[in-house]
Amino acid sequence: MPSNQASKINPLLPPEWNEEILDALGAFPGSLNFVMGKWAEQSEDQRGLNTLGMFAHYPELAKAFMTLNSHVAANSSLPVRERELLILRTSWLVKSEYEFVQHLILGRRAGLSEAELERIQLGPKAEGWSSDDAELISVADDLYHHTRVSDATFAKLATRFSNKEIMDMIFLVGCYTVLAMGVGSFDIAMESGLEPLPEESRARMFAQEKKSPIPFTTDHDGYMPSCLTPRPVILNLIQNPIPANSHHRTHREQQPNSHYYSGKLYNSLIFLKNPI
Repeated sequence: MPSNQASKINPLLPPEWNEEILDALGAFPGSLNFVMGKWAEQSEDQRGLNTLGMFAHYPELAKAFMTLNSHVAANSSLPVRERELLILRTSWLVKSEYEFVQHLILGRRAGLSEAELERIQLGPKAEGWSSDDAELISVADDLYHHTRVSDATFAKLATRFSNKEIMDMIFLVGCYTVLAMGVGSFDIAMESGLEPLPEESRARMFAQEKKSPIPFTTDHDGYMPSCLTPRPVILNLIQNPIPANSHHRTHREQQPNSHYYSGKLYNSLIFLKNPI
């Protein structure tokens, strides 16, 4: 569980934001206007200030990210309630307390009940979800655990959502996963106006374990992608490597029924067996 250590980067405050920074952060107008308005009011509610202050250090990246964030969070084809369900479940899974408590507020405004906000912590199989909500939450779980929406989940979604809407779901989850990585890596602190999770909920969040990847079948040629190669096969190759003077393509042609490994994996295995 993360400690309450100081941020690794000092967020820049609005008086330090020049025209380039303001232009970059303005790629998500709703976010910038909210933060600037609260700052001008000297409000106790300063939600979002530290995140924008982090991005202010790198306007080029900020503009690119805020463009995506603005679309998936405010302008996508999905209704607001569905967006907040996905953001909250994603934030919970990636253990981003910062994002989770931010969106508890926004989730309530989107119509989520206190029971639903509690149930988000338990996942799609928790009792009480409608089948529609459970399918949506499964999108976040599938992407977190397996980096893809499962065929079963996709088939259910396709009965009521367009491909465009499903794309918005996937990129929404991806956007908030990346944001959590940045906030967590730089130890961005919560602003005033946010209440930390109760200790019981926080302990449950950080006690989660990520599932092992789901099994994948081979491709149409019968070769397994190298990034998904089973550990026993990798160990076998380390113990019995392809000859160093053999090219992986030739090896594939010589043994068409064997798994195909990319050059990167091949070179890695040779290095592990014969390090410099």
